[in-house]
Amino acid sequence: MSRDEDTSGLFRQVNEQIQKLSTTFGLTNGERLQIICECAQTGCAEPIDLTMDEYGHVRAVPGRFAIKPNHSFPQGGLPESENARFWVVVAPPTEPNEIVA
Repeated sequence: MSRDEDTSGLFRQVNEQIQKLSTTFGLTNGERLQIICECAQTGCAEPIDLTMDEYGHVRAVPGRFAIKPNHSFPQGGLPESENARFWVVVAPPTEPNEIVA
């Protein structure tokens, strides 16, 4: 079963707040923060450990999501990179030349 777009957006907002709080409390670029998987699987709230730099890379392009390995891609996303801890997927534009935020 797929997670709806509202829920995926909510998890993304929660992760952005986690990153802001981590920065506020002095987490440096090489240290890891823990975010929530942004996959399309209903009920998934698995944690992902990534560095501040890795998180910045994910958020540098609108429509990028961080998911646990082998989880469903949100919004029909395509894999961009993979490692043992997480995969980065990119959601396709919903309309020609449109970027998904």
